[in-house]
Amino acid sequence: MRYVNPELTFKALADKMNPAVVYYLIRAIEALVHIEIRDEAGLIALRRKEGVGFIFNFWHGDMLLPICYLSRSHSREKKNVAKEKKNVQQRPYCGLVSMSQNGEYFNRVLEHLGWDTVRGSNLKGGIKALLQVKKRLLSGQDVVITPDGPQGPRREAKLGSLYLAKISGAPIIPVGVGTSRGYRTGSWDRLLLPAPFSRTLLVFGAPLQVDADLDRSKIDRKRQELTIRIDQTMERAAAGVGHLRSRPATSRP
Repeated sequence: MRYVNPELTFKALADKMNPAVVYYLIRAIEALVHIEIRDEAGLIALRRKEGVGFIFNFWHGDMLLPICYLSRSHSREKKNVAKEKKNVQQRPYCGLVSMSQNGEYFNRVLEHLGWDTVRGSNLKGGIKALLQVKKRLLSGQDVVITPDGPQGPRREAKLGSLYLAKISGAPIIPVGVGTSRGYRTGSWDRLLLPAPFSRTLLVFGAPLQVDADLDRSKIDRKRQELTIRIDQTMERAAAGVGHLRSRPATSRP
């Protein structure tokens, strides 16, 4: 794994680049990087069974590739519906975005990609945001959360996704990201920038369910399980491309 200049943080990029430019950067990644999918969750069958949206969870530093793939898959779904002239509303993915300055910037990037967003985090606006996201999940809309955001600790899940799964009944889908060649920035999350023409793999792991009657004394154990589950999908994704290995949060360079 190569690391770029520590001064190259997401905030530094945000200070220099218009959100529209980042939008085209993401579109360039889509065009120049081959993304393979391993669906261990059985998402199509699971969607029929659950009848609600999914809560996709991946680490903050690995968000670019899943966002590229999900944006592309939604665009394809819209085109297929238009071709078949079906009267079906194709809901965009919903991203839970923090109220921070970086969050505002990233919110604008997601809007350029056609995503729906809800603003809030464990630091500010969390309860209101969870209730808004619950409503979207119950309508069948999928939600994307980076459970170690917005400020870390890196690769340690917080409770937001678990409370959301508890009150909505929606399953959490852990997502692992592996790439054969890439770079990580010096930001707190070690943001992954895949190299052009690299081979990448997204692993959608088995769903994690949270019982509605799970009490507060046991939810931290569930949080630890979520952290482990995401890390395990990361390891399988790294092994799948056979090159870059995922490092746990405690093994920072």
